[in-house]
Amino acid sequence: MKYCTLITLLFSLTMAPIAAGAQERLHRAIDTLNAKAASWLTKPDSLTYYAEKAYEMAQRSTYGRGRAQAAKLKGISAFYQSDFDLAKSYYLESLAEFGTLNDSLEIAKANYNVATVMNAKADYKETLTYGLKALAFFEAIGDHNGEGRVYNLLGIAANVNNDFEKSITYLKQYYQLVSRVPDSLEMATALNNLGSTFTTMGLPDSAIHYLNSARKMNEKMGTDRNMASIYSNLGAMYEVKDDLHEAIAHTVSGLHYARAEGDRLREAGLLFNLGKYKNALGQTQESIPHFIQAIDISEAIGFFEVIYKANNSLAKIRADQGRHAEAYQHMLAVETAKDSVFVIEKMKSERELEARFQSEKKEQQIEILNQEKAIQQLKLRQRNLMLIATLALLVTGAVIAYFVFKQRRLQSEARLQHEINTQQEKATRDVLDAEERERRRIAGDLHDGVGQTLSAALLNLNYLYKSVAEGKAPDPQLMDTALGLVKDSYQEMRSISHQMMPNALLKAGLATSIKEFLDPIDGKNIKVYLNVSGLNERLDQQLETVLYRAIQEAVNNVVKHAGATRLTIQILKDEEGLSVSIEDNGGGFDSSSAGYEEGIGLKNIRSRVALLRGSVDVDSAVGRGTVVVIYIPA
Repeated sequence: MKYCTLITLLFSLTMAPIAAGAQERLHRAIDTLNAKAASWLTKPDSLTYYAEKAYEMAQRSTYGRGRAQAAKLKGISAFYQSDFDLAKSYYLESLAEFGTLNDSLEIAKANYNVATVMNAKADYKETLTYGLKALAFFEAIGDHNGEGRVYNLLGIAANVNNDFEKSITYLKQYYQLVSRVPDSLEMATALNNLGSTFTTMGLPDSAIHYLNSARKMNEKMGTDRNMASIYSNLGAMYEVKDDLHEAIAHTVSGLHYARAEGDRLREAGLLFNLGKYKNALGQTQESIPHFIQAIDISEAIGFFEVIYKANNSLAKIRADQGRHAEAYQHMLAVETAKDSVFVIEKMKSERELEARFQSEKKEQQIEILNQEKAIQQLKLRQRNLMLIATLALLVTGAVIAYFVFKQRRLQSEARLQHEINTQQEKATRDVLDAEERERRRIAGDLHDGVGQTLSAALLNLNYLYKSVAEGKAPDPQLMDTALGLVKDSYQEMRSISHQMMPNALLKAGLATSIKEFLDPIDGKNIKVYLNVSGLNERLDQQLETVLYRAIQEAVNNVVKHAGATRLTIQILKDEEGLSVSIEDNGGGFDSSSAGYEEGIGLKNIRSRVALLRGSVDVDSAVGRGTVVVIYIPA
């Protein structure tokens, strides 16, 4: 009753001529309705009601901000109802109004809203166009949260459009932005989206790495957000790796979260996947209840894709069992689902045509409103002259604030530079320590290996020299022994030289030298897989040397300590930088245990990579192997 009274009062204001004193009351009334609509964003019906009232009242006024806000809320309401073309027209109307007001933040949000609509319509080109406009405004005002949301949207759109390289680039930028805050929830979302992109690309190792990182971060925060999606994708990737037992374990976990969230759509998809994995393992009888549950849920919510797939699987199972009548019934269900998908697509196409017509009609109305607004703006210019004095005072205050801000920023930059210098000094000391240890190792090799062999050779040559000096014939056996010792010394010296700087690295580059280093290791005890992408040209010599040493150190750790039977190395270079992942299936370790301390080898890798302003991430668990990821920006 109270709300009805409020609406009646507000509308009574618009029915009478608006005097100078009533103008402000009208503005407040529009603001009240807009605020009421905004407070019901989680309740679509209430949002639609108040947004409609605010919009009707705003159209009868000259209140630009109220009109813009009401149009935006109408767009949100239409978007919730999946009327994307109508939502776009309202968002464009709000964009025009906020553009007149020169409100950079709201202009950025309006462009982002249009990009969201175009992404929902699977129009990647328009998503990119409006997303980049929004990004430019968010960057100009320093809104990192807004920048991150745009990069996330662009990453998702690029993934849907199968432009995976751009998707990964955008999502990594999203992760970097939210890491500055830091915002753990958004960081987990970025890692999950990266994992989803690598899932779509069919790269299981990279997908599993990012998905597990997102899972661990969510578990640490105690949130269930995206967990059903994470486990679903993990199950799909372990299916690609032919590890169906692991795929089943993750799918079961995904079902737990989907049911807890009441996500019936994902629950149906996960049940179908669970049946598919068990059927592939030969557990045919156990798979049948999962297919039936998936069909029951899908029929309740109209998920015809799963109805089609699950009935198709059951038809094949029943046919193999000789139960042809049941197989025939499932095939009829398959055909019915196929027809339903066709009808839905046809209805969707008709709705889109109707929405497009309404959108064009709305754009014509907007054009008329813009003409009326231009007339109203001429009247408002007189009022603007009265604001010049106030603006002058505000500008003066802004200049003072700017100089204060600039001084504080300079102080902050000085502290930051000091910290950078400290970190660089530490990195330099670490490298010098590593070089000193390398010199000691080489000195030991020369003394214990080459030195001892040459001493023995010298002793034999002295005996030969005395024999010749005394006129005796040289002992052939002694000569052979001396010659053999000299040859051994030469081979030892050559081996040490090759360890210091392999010829393949000097001549052919990083990829060839890594392959040459791995060839002797690849054998019966451990199987080595090397995947190189983007290294079409030679890298900087220092970068090649650092990466070679880092990979050499990591591989030696795997061979000596991990007890692994499989070693996978991926090297990927793109416009953003160069990444290296070294993954093994060995014993792993628990980095969170109280007695854990990084070894010299891993510290050497970190210090070398730090000189190139790169990063090193290590993910390991007891019994599940270790992944070392090195990233060096361009």
